[in-house]
This record gives sequence, C-alpha cells and structure tokens, in this order.
Amino acid sequence: MKKAMLFVLGVCLLALGGCANTSKVVSKSADAADSIKSGQAIITLKTTNSTGTQQTIDGGTFTLKPFVVALNQSNQSQPTSHYYINKNMLYIQMNKIWYKQKVDKNSQILSNTRNQMSAKSASQILKGIKKDLKLKTNDKTYTLSYDGDSKKATNTAKNILVEQSGKAGKQNADKIKVSHLTFKYTVNKKSYLPTKSHIKIQYTSKGESSTSTVDGSYADINKVKKVDIPQNIITSSKKFPAGLAKYMFK
Repeated sequence: MKKAMLFVLGVCLLALGGCANTSKVVSKSADAADSIKSGQAIITLKTTNSTGTQQTIDGGTFTLKPFVVALNQSNQSQPTSHYYINKNMLYIQMNKIWYKQKVDKNSQILSNTRNQMSAKSASQILKGIKKDLKLKTNDKTYTLSYDGDSKKATNTAKNILVEQSGKAGKQNADKIKVSHLTFKYTVNKKSYLPTKSHIKIQYTSKGESSTSTVDGSYADINKVKKVDIPQNIITSSKKFPAGLAKYMFK
C-alpha cells in the first residue's frame, strides 16, 4: 500500500514538474520577446483563398529604437524590391530608381513591418494562449506549440488579423471568423529569444474562406547595433509619385 502511494506521489510530482517547466519556458519566452531591440529576420507570408495563393518573402535587418530597417522583398514572380525605413521615412527602389516617401508614424506599413520583424505577432499569440501550449525540448531550443480551435485561440488569432488589416480590419471585425489556429514558437534554450515562428490561421471574411500563414526565422537578436542607409540613397532619392503614394500609403 505504501509503495503504491509513493508511486502515485511520484507520478503527480513528475506531472507537476512538467507543467511548471512549460510555464517557465512560456514566461521566460514572453519576457525575452519584450526585450527585442534589433536583429535579422526572414518572414514568409502566404495567403490562400478562392483566387489562388499569394506569397511574399521579406528579409532584412532592423533596430527598433530608432526604428530603422534595411529590407528586401520578393513577391512571387516579380523582381526583388529593396526598401529602407528610417523612422517614418521610406526609401523604395523601383525600376532601379530610388524614391522616398514620408508616412504617418502610425501607418499600417510601419506597424506591420515592425511587428513582423520583431516577432510581435507571434509573441502576442504566445501570451494569449500561454496555458494551452505544449512544450517540446530539442537539443539547443524549446518549441512551444498549439493546434486547435478553442475560443481563446480563435479570438487571439482574430485580433492578430484585425491588427494587421488596420482600419479595414477594425471596420469588418464582426465579419471575420477564425476556425482554426496552428502555432509554433521556437526559442533558444539559453536566451529564450525566438529562432523560428509559425502561425497558420484559417478563417472566413465576408463569407470567403482563407488561410493566412506567416513563417519567421530570426538571427542576431539584440546584436545589431545600427542599420546604415547609404548616403547616396538619402540624398538622391526622388519624391514618390503622389498618385501612387495615395494608393500605397493611405
């Protein structure tokens, strides 16, 4: 009888230890995500709906304070675009000519770029469903994951979609319904800073079914001290065409 009780106690302690371990990794990963100041990131965004699949790959180096980004963007079969962002000034290369455009500091293009490069969207999901995450221990990393359709998960995912869509998303928030969330967040065992993230959201908007997938890989987090914008680009860039600017940066 005593041996049986000790066995049950041991199992309970192991279970509690496992739960505490997951909780610790989630907590430290969330704190580490909040500490991100700079780094390098490659972000692959893919949206699939009835019209097909659109994919964009953004790769670049960034600092958050000040917010400066050097970015290369590949959009399916189109030539790679080159960007620099210095606070709220954009420098964009089109047809081998550099243009510049000042945008509102709260503009969607700045907000989305900042959130994607710094893994903010992934960390918001991490915090939103922290009690539902599963932990996998790898050689040098931990992976936290979720795959399901709980109310907490679908609401968290919906908030991400609305935030990414800006004013349009807020206006149509009641027409967005998330049906499933798949999430993976991999962190370094020592620093708890992200190395990879995966977000897959299945949803309907205005009756149309879509799947949004965002994959991120991160390196040199908090090791980038400065992002330089070539002086010749700053001085020689032409003003962005007004009509196109109104369409792109509204």
